[in-house]
Amino acid sequence: MQKQFQTVLAESPTLVVINPYIRNYERLAGFQASAHTAGRQLVWEPDDAAVLTTMTDQKPDAILGQTISLTDIARDPQHYVLQNSFDHLERLTDMPITTYIHSNGEPLGDYDPRFAQLKDWLEAHHIPLQFMNASGHASREDLITLAKEVNPRTIVPWHSFHPEREAEALDTQTNAAVVLPERDLYYDFDELNEEE
Repeated sequence: MQKQFQTVLAESPTLVVINPYIRNYERLAGFQASAHTAGRQLVWEPDDAAVLTTMTDQKPDAILGQTISLTDIARDPQHYVLQNSFDHLERLTDMPITTYIHSNGEPLGDYDPRFAQLKDWLEAHHIPLQFMNASGHASREDLITLAKEVNPRTIVPWHSFHPEREAEALDTQTNAAVVLPERDLYYDFDELNEEE
């Protein structure tokens, strides 16, 4: 992903905007390193700058509203990458932007109604949208392999659009008791494990 980002930076005559997933600390640090490789500084929103510093011990190049202003960036846009969250799209209205890179930032995807708003806003302002995503989620096969290796007594499928499919796959391919949670039911896993 960083090579792709470096290519975009090299080919961009003006400002590049990124909207990364704030919890992917390594990617945040990678974006800043790639900006340096391209001779640019990465300008962070204060909250994301704090995450970068706290989680990676890297100092942000610049912090919007503290060490640099939008006016400064607009004067020399080819020297910067601006991290900008969805909540602050209006900041981009008069900026000379080559591309807006969405890298798993909010809104997280098509299922979020704000995602259509983001695309519509960028289109209305003639700002090209580019995706640089890596979900960070395991595939079904990876989860089954992990479950076989760990060999737990009980598995609870969670954080899935279709937990029932995951439950079925785990049930047929592992030795674990698979519990598909139901809304408003409470589970005592010590009790479940004692039944075995």
